This record gives sequence, structure tokens and C-alpha cells, in this order.
Amino acid sequence: MLTNSISLGSKILIICCVFGALAIIPITDAKANNSQRSDKWEASLKIVESNSTTIDGQNGSNIDLKSSFGWGLTLGYNLNPHVLINFDFSATSPSYNATSINDGGDTYKLDHTMELLDSQFNVVYNVFDDQFTPYMQAGAGWAYMDSNIASSPPVTGCWYDPWRGYVCNGYQNTYN
Repeated sequence: MLTNSISLGSKILIICCVFGALAIIPITDAKANNSQRSDKWEASLKIVESNSTTIDGQNGSNIDLKSSFGWGLTLGYNLNPHVLINFDFSATSPSYNATSINDGGDTYKLDHTMELLDSQFNVVYNVFDDQFTPYMQAGAGWAYMDSNIASSPPVTGCWYDPWRGYVCNGYQNTYN
């Protein structure tokens, strides 16, 4: 029993030392405390996750979305130490199971993958010009969802390209 309390005590001591060291770092260099954000670009890559969910529809139809990991990026420019303007984008491709029931009672099941894209423009206001500062953010954006289910027959077009020769490409509209 004493061993467990010593191990818990040493864990607490390690955590306190780490937080103490992190709290001292900003104080050690007075010049480092002032922000160097003005007229600088910021960029980041991110890993995003879409959560699983089930959505019920009419006549007992539903869609069961599976969780999925995707990617994203953010690119922004600091106008001054307080104002940042940025663009945020992310994309995931979750799989889903859908059940559709028409008015006649016929059931159709589908197992497929969709594309989810979202992007947003933001204005970020940093309250102080210090490295560590509270901030406020406002943004506007949009989202795009493509079921990857065909909504019309495919269309194919062919043409002659002087470098690649005769080229044909197909395209098919989907529900989005």
C-alpha cells in the first residue's frame, strides 16, 4: 500500500516539475515575451476525424456514417501583432451504410464512401501582443458533401491532343 502512494506521489511531483518548468520558460527571456507575429505567414497541417453517427429518414430509411480520419491545412497572414486572417480547409472520406425505403415498401441497401470537404475564412484578434494571449475568432465558410452515388448516366468525351494523341475521358454526375 505504501508503494502505490509513493508511485502516485512521484507522478504528482514529476507533473508539478514539468508545469513549473513550462511556467518559467516565458519569463526567462524578456524579448521572447513580445510577439513577432506582425507581417508573418502562418501555416499548419492537421489530422481531422469525422465522428460516427446515424441519421434517421422518412419511412424507416437511415444512414449510418462510420468515423474516418482525414487531413486539413490552414494558411494565414498576420496583418499586425493583433490581427490574423486565415483560410482553413479539411477533407475526410467516411464510409457509410444507407437503407432507403420507398413508398411501396421496397428496401434498398447501400454500402459506399462519401467525400466531405469544408473550408472557412477567419479573422482572429489576439487581445495582447504577447506570445501567450487570449484571442477571439470569427469566420464564415461552407461545406460540401458528395455521396459518390451516380445521379445520371456517364458522359464520355474524346479529342485529339498533339502531345498525347487521341484522348477520351468520362464523367458521371453524383448526388451531392
